[in-house]
Amino acid sequence: MAMTLRASDPIHHEGAAAANNCRAEKTMTTETYEVRNRWTNEVQFAAQIEGTPDMTPAVKLGLAVRWGRQNNADLSHANLNGADLRGANLSDANLSDANLRGANLNGADLRGADLSHANLSDANLRGADLRDAYLNGANLSHAYLNGANLSHANLSDANLSDANLSHAYLNGA
Repeated sequence: MAMTLRASDPIHHEGAAAANNCRAEKTMTTETYEVRNRWTNEVQFAAQIEGTPDMTPAVKLGLAVRWGRQNNADLSHANLNGADLRGANLSDANLSDANLRGANLNGADLRGADLSHANLSDANLRGADLRDAYLNGANLSHAYLNGANLSHANLSDANLSDANLSHAYLNGA
């Protein structure tokens, strides 16, 4: 059974707080938000999300990804460019070959996630939990990994050029 994910649901963060503060003044609307394949541009899944009409595309995409996780949607090969996924639970998610360029994954739970061959260039992964994640062949160039936990992550053939790994935990990686 498909659900509607609302900006006011507790799994969201600052975008929801802003929406909640404005709820009395702004109408919440439900919309279908399409997540597309990064290579073919075909729709991979369509998520039912609820928010304010002025929510940014990054927040809408973040809500759509969360909806996708709750509804077992395929996130591999997805175009998630610039998605706002702060604090998202993406543990064990299959994000292989996904485009997460410039995505905000600050504090996200990516334990055991398959991010092999994913594009994470310019992504904000500050404080993200990437323990046991599969990042083989991933592009992490210019990624911000300050304080990220990469313990036992598979980083074979990953591109870490100009990535910020300050205070990152790399035990066993």
